[in-house]
Amino acid sequence: NRDTISVGLYQNPVIDLGPDTAVCQGTTVSFDAGNGFSTYNWNTGFNSMTLQTAVSGNYSVTVTDINGCQAADSVILTVNQNPVPDLGPDVNICSNGSILLFLNEPYREYIWTTGDTTENITVSVSGIYGVTVTDLNRCSGTDEITVGLNSSPDAGLPDSASICNGGSLN
Repeated sequence: NRDTISVGLYQNPVIDLGPDTAVCQGTTVSFDAGNGFSTYNWNTGFNSMTLQTAVSGNYSVTVTDINGCQAADSVILTVNQNPVPDLGPDVNICSNGSILLFLNEPYREYIWTTGDTTENITVSVSGIYGVTVTDLNRCSGTDEITVGLNSSPDAGLPDSASICNGGSLN
């Protein structure tokens, strides 16, 4: 007496969520496990082909094909904070004066609204000045400052006066 059994050998599915990823705050990342699977089980509880997130963490998915074969992959997402440059409070300068605008923290790149790309700028004209900085993670932030112009002080003297020798001006 003989029984016959048929055995099928199926290829394991292959998925690739890609390399670990770093983004700046405010960026949403989409991880795609690929189509053609019967089920998707993300470690977040989602059961879809793609997962969108803007939160740092380790994300993994297990997929199952129509034959019941499974594959898994994981990826680490790092969300870097955007820099917060601070030019300080608005300021006033005297006519014919100037002020040095700078930041207390070093950054990778600087782009001022004047077009300058240096760490600091000297301004002598009233107006609104801004800077966009980029840090080592390639994340950016912006700040601006208003530079006002003080009027010339008035000493309260008349335009002309006559004084006798030994006299004084009241």
